[in-house]
Amino acid sequence: MVEPLLELKPNIDEPAIEQANVVEPDVEQPNVVVNTGNYFFQCEKYKVRDEMIEWCRKEATKAGFTIVIGKSDNGGNRRKPYFLLSCSRGGVYKENKRKLKKQDTATKTLKCSFRLRGYFLASQEWKLSVVCGEHNHEMAKTLEGYTLAGRLKPEEKECVQELTRNLVPPKNILTTLKGRNPESKTNMKQVYNARERTVGDGESKTIQDFFWAHPESVKLLNTFPTVLMMDSTYKTNKYKMPLFEIVGVTSTEDSFNVGFAFIANEKEDNFIWALETCKSLLKSKDTFPKVIVTDRDKSLMNAVPIVFPNSTALVCRYHVAKNVRAKFKAFCGAKEKNLDQLLNTLTVQWASIVQSSSEESYISAVAEFRKVFGKYPNFLNYVEPTVLDPVKENLVSLWTNRVMHISNTTTNRVESQHGVLKQYVTDCKESSLWEHIDAQFPDSQASQSKPSIPKRKTARIGNLSPNAIPRRVIKYIEYMPLFMHSYIEDIIDVKGDGHCGFRVVAEYLNKGEDNHVVVRHKLIRELTMFRKDYLSIYQTEERLQYILNGLYPLKVMPKSGIALIENWLTFPDMGHILATAYNRVVVELTTHKIGHSETFFPLRGRPPLDPSARMMCIGMVPNHCVYVKLKDGCPLPPTCKEWKNHRAP
Repeated sequence: MVEPLLELKPNIDEPAIEQANVVEPDVEQPNVVVNTGNYFFQCEKYKVRDEMIEWCRKEATKAGFTIVIGKSDNGGNRRKPYFLLSCSRGGVYKENKRKLKKQDTATKTLKCSFRLRGYFLASQEWKLSVVCGEHNHEMAKTLEGYTLAGRLKPEEKECVQELTRNLVPPKNILTTLKGRNPESKTNMKQVYNARERTVGDGESKTIQDFFWAHPESVKLLNTFPTVLMMDSTYKTNKYKMPLFEIVGVTSTEDSFNVGFAFIANEKEDNFIWALETCKSLLKSKDTFPKVIVTDRDKSLMNAVPIVFPNSTALVCRYHVAKNVRAKFKAFCGAKEKNLDQLLNTLTVQWASIVQSSSEESYISAVAEFRKVFGKYPNFLNYVEPTVLDPVKENLVSLWTNRVMHISNTTTNRVESQHGVLKQYVTDCKESSLWEHIDAQFPDSQASQSKPSIPKRKTARIGNLSPNAIPRRVIKYIEYMPLFMHSYIEDIIDVKGDGHCGFRVVAEYLNKGEDNHVVVRHKLIRELTMFRKDYLSIYQTEERLQYILNGLYPLKVMPKSGIALIENWLTFPDMGHILATAYNRVVVELTTHKIGHSETFFPLRGRPPLDPSARMMCIGMVPNHCVYVKLKDGCPLPPTCKEWKNHRAP
């Protein structure tokens, strides 16, 4: 089988929660005058500038606003050092030359005139003067949600980093910060953003973005690169990473998957990386997609022209129409009695705009649309500047028909491929490889009990050679997982007197099965010396003592000649003790009717490097244990969950 193409990108980061851009409504209040100068008149002289600025910030917090450093000068060339503090809502907003990527943004500035000035005196001290103590806005009753007021201090950042590395949830981190500093104004968004920077910083070896494509898909891409459609789907993995899917279309109008990418965040940089990786699959520099269809994800729309500048980007008509309908319902509300009729009319009118093939028909359709929905001005004010004006050239047939999109004006093909994909990925926490193998053999299902799988109603056709050599029948093989049969070299039976589990261990150690008492004493020593470690596994002292009592050899055997059940070797209770005492990997094999097949690793240290001496496999059959010899390179059952929780660091 040909291996699919893989590409990894290091440093995973958690999805950032965007910091709020608006703390208060952006409404200027010219008639409001609030004087807070009296908070700063009694300022003492400071020898350190930062101490004075910190004092000013505390006083501003008491008054109900936040301050920022407007200007500062460290002196030099006959200039005296000074700094100028202003209200965080002062100044004028300067629009960024680059296009904004965030929606619904606004400015917090209200041209507030509040000013404080710090002078550096000849006595090597700082003095504060109030230039203007008035504000043109009301003071906040609480500074919760203010970026500056909730900014993390250096010691708080260290606390967030430490707790994040110890896998503490964000809500508990915030509770810890509030507990240490009851006056803290930090909110959950700032904690999430600090966590993202913590995880993103440094040389982490965790995967951030993951792209793969099958070789056959690469061939199809180079043969049919004309139209590509892109979209993301969710709930496909336990890491909550979006699955970005790229789909192409052949000359016979069949869909094919170009490639997939798990991306940490749906940001422009992540999409650029995914598209660059997809571009690298094209063998010729002159080959590029003529048309790329996406939904109205701004990050993806911005990434497409950067990676494919010569391609025409189209916007999915279905998603736009769905969004327009949703906005109309929100604007008109539930008061409309004939809402269903209006929505049907909207669908027809919107389709006439989108499908306009000439400039005259487009102008006419827009005019008719304005006439029909003239009684909803808020809706019209949303549709035209937000939808039509920005993307009409990527949406309306008048412009889209100028390129060869092969009737692909929606991302429906991608949505269809999402549906096919999720037939295979049925759960965001997909089954392990062990469980997948189990599913192929419903008669065994060794790793865990699952609903039985219906048998196929088909017959196998073939010829059986009369001279076929019969296979050697291994005793007790029917109690082992079916798919493990080819990896079992032999199964050796031991005496069945209730000590069989310990006899198997003794046989493994080449001590002879009759020396099973030595094994018991070894396990007693391990459990006694590290009693505290095992208490966390067994939860209660009573349970631990019960297991310890079961390890002690019987002074008098019962008349039946079989030890009591309490004195048997049992899993998973004794699996951890056995693996750690002998520093070996212990494998338990059985069927789901008896128990679970599991692998136990030592709780401390690591197994020996010699492969032939590091694995001990015990087969569990009804009321008995047997010695199972495994072949080299065999698969192992899932690791016992308790080992993951209680192993030594």
